[in-house]
Amino acid sequence: MKIQDFRVETDKFVEGKVTYTKKFRDKTELIVILSTCKSDRSNKKSLMNLWVDSGYLDEFIDEWIGISTYYTDKDGNCSGSFNPQLIFDKRPIIDFKWLLADTKENRQKILKEVIRMYQENIRLKTASNK
Repeated sequence: MKIQDFRVETDKFVEGKVTYTKKFRDKTELIVILSTCKSDRSNKKSLMNLWVDSGYLDEFIDEWIGISTYYTDKDGNCSGSFNPQLIFDKRPIIDFKWLLADTKENRQKILKEVIRMYQENIRLKTASNK
């Protein structure tokens, strides 16, 4: 599977939101939504400022990519599988190595990682397999 195999839709109402959809022969479906998230540098309590101040990120990112994934299996069950931005360790936490500035290159990098996770059936990253 390649990025070109996905149907791509740009949201006309939400700037920076792009939906990638891939339907498979076995009636399963993978949807990846990448959205531009804007940070408020002036608000000292903004998440981005808190993440930088707490050492989770080295620098402030004005616009970063939010990732949502939806995988529907043959039985119609839907889950947030194959999301590189999440690690599950009793609860979902952010994998900050995948909290990236919103650039075309980083969007491609994220999509390639989602595809890799799908192909290797890494549905949920855990603290031990990240």
